[in-house]
Amino acid sequence: MSRMPSRWCWRKDLSKFRGLSDRDRAGFLVALEWFENFRLRHQMPAGRAAARAFWRLEVLREEVTRENWQLEQWESAIQWYL
Repeated sequence: MSRMPSRWCWRKDLSKFRGLSDRDRAGFLVALEWFENFRLRHQMPAGRAAARAFWRLEVLREEVTRENWQLEQWESAIQWYL
C-alpha cells in the first residue's frame, strides 16, 4: 500500500499555533486566505516573491486606505506564513 505524500497545511498549523490570540488568529486567517487566493490566481509558488507581489499589488493599492493596525496584523501574518 502506498502512502500519499504529506503536504504542508498552513491552516492546520495556524489553528494549532499557541502564540496568537483568537482575534489575531482570525485576522491572520483572513489575510492569508487573501494572499493564497492571489498567489493561486497568478499561479505563483509560495514564497517571498509571491508575498512581495501580493503586498505591492493588493495591500498597498492607492485607491484603498488601510488602517495601521490592519497593515501591522497582515504583515505579521505574512511573516508567520513565510
